[in-house]
Amino acid sequence: MKVASKKQKGRKLQNYTCKKIAEAIGLDCGPDKDVRPTIMGESGADVKLSPKARKLWPLPGIECKAQEAFSIWKAIEQAKAHDKDWIVVFKRNFTKPYVVVDADWFFDLIKIAKLERVV
Repeated sequence: MKVASKKQKGRKLQNYTCKKIAEAIGLDCGPDKDVRPTIMGESGADVKLSPKARKLWPLPGIECKAQEAFSIWKAIEQAKAHDKDWIVVFKRNFTKPYVVVDADWFFDLIKIAKLERVV
């Protein structure tokens, strides 16, 4: 696969992730918006959040992997290097995207969701 094709796959997953986060928190996604995909070659997380978006989205260390095979452990370490609160979004050809998060964070989220249903 050509390098340009690989980058295009990565960009597509970043754009997907950007749009999903923006929809979830009620903000806009795109260049110069509160939630934006990182420009290829730019260091840091794969989706950038404005200070406003960071208040609404709890996991700013976002790493996207659109690869057939990769080390999930390396992806987690890369996401952690961006921020202590992290998320890894990954997919391969002909699959939908999946998300990996810290287990404690996930179970805290379930507790919050359960409490919101009761109220």
